[in-house]
Amino acid sequence: RMPDHLAGVKKYLKEFDEIIKKHGFNRLAASFLFSFMNPSIDYMVFGVDSLEQLNEIINVTKIKKESFSACLKELGQSFIGVEKNIISPNLWILK
Repeated sequence: RMPDHLAGVKKYLKEFDEIIKKHGFNRLAASFLFSFMNPSIDYMVFGVDSLEQLNEIINVTKIKKESFSACLKELGQSFIGVEKNIISPNLWILK
């Protein structure tokens, strides 16, 4: 489900899903690893609603970085130029 004011995200989310599926990752793993492998990011903050979610994230941290590198490269090349109103939450205007 997507709020109407974020309808422009759908095309990017579809492309994201196609890329990660091709490389054998799910949304959680790909999103986490994309940030985890960024040398400019020193810390990550995330929330969980259950012990099961925490265990899923812990398992993602055990994935070898090398196995994600091709997916990371493709994601990085595919999402250059995404509109600021999509990537900056402070610009998400509720209608």
